[in-house]
Amino acid sequence: MPHLRRLLLLALALGLVPGPAAAQAEGITLSPARVERNLDSREVSLTYTLTNDTATRQRLALSLADLGHETDGTPRYMDNGPVSGDLALRPTSLNLAPGERQEVTVRGAIPDGQAGLYVALLAELDDDGATPVPQNQVQTRSRIAGLVLLRGPKPWDQSLDVTDVSVRPSAVPEQVEVVALARNIGDVHVNPTGTVTLTADDGTRLDRVKLTGQTILPGFARALVGSWSPPADLDGEVGLDARLRGPDAGGSGSANFADGVLVDPGTGVALPPPGLPPEPDFSAPAPGGAVRLPLLATALALLLVVLVLLVVALRRRREEDEVPA
Repeated sequence: MPHLRRLLLLALALGLVPGPAAAQAEGITLSPARVERNLDSREVSLTYTLTNDTATRQRLALSLADLGHETDGTPRYMDNGPVSGDLALRPTSLNLAPGERQEVTVRGAIPDGQAGLYVALLAELDDDGATPVPQNQVQTRSRIAGLVLLRGPKPWDQSLDVTDVSVRPSAVPEQVEVVALARNIGDVHVNPTGTVTLTADDGTRLDRVKLTGQTILPGFARALVGSWSPPADLDGEVGLDARLRGPDAGGSGSANFADGVLVDPGTGVALPPPGLPPEPDFSAPAPGGAVRLPLLATALALLLVVLVLLVVALRRRREEDEVPA
């Protein structure tokens, strides 16, 4: 069906708070949407249920992928990964009638040398080419993902490295986002929370910002973010001291403000909020002392010169035609 060809990548961002019990896309339900457990053994045995809630028969292609994430928590699916390749998925395809539900199993073990297992079960809707795709369009399919986060038997290494502490503009007026970027250097996933203490350049403590807790997989980094409203008269450098818990880690950084507005420390220019392009700079000199004009302005200037030259040429031609022979 045409509506099934729209790309829908429905997967839970790896947050601290568990998401809904089931993932849904285009009338197909996958349950559970997320499995997070501490196992007593290294054996893995999971059962999922896929349900067709549409009025038509649906074909599904099933697969496993290694799981990661971006710094904002967006899941990253790595097909044919070394971990997911050692697991047995049964079945690998389904043909569900309207209202039908069917179980899918994942069997295997946490690989030797690893303390945890992080994979995703992917269910992709497939109409087997029944709907033709226009030549100028890209064929896409809807996909549902079930996330698997498993810790094996202890001992574990739960360690974090805070690689950056900073402040960035916020989409909310008169607020900024305080960010601690933490990388998981241990061997199992962690769920850290924390705070950032902000201090003025004279040593005065300004505030302590609570960071939203997140889940971080081994080998990946995640931004823990909090919101702050700086005082309207805040000027100068602000020190940032991050303290994370679960596991413990820390880091420091700084940010610059002018009249309560976050500014670029190199230029003193206010940083734009997310989604807004920076203001064009017509005054900053480029190498050699020339003024850097935006490309559009340069093109308009050249067009104006061409028009002026054309008018002058036409005027001269007219004057020549008016001269008596």
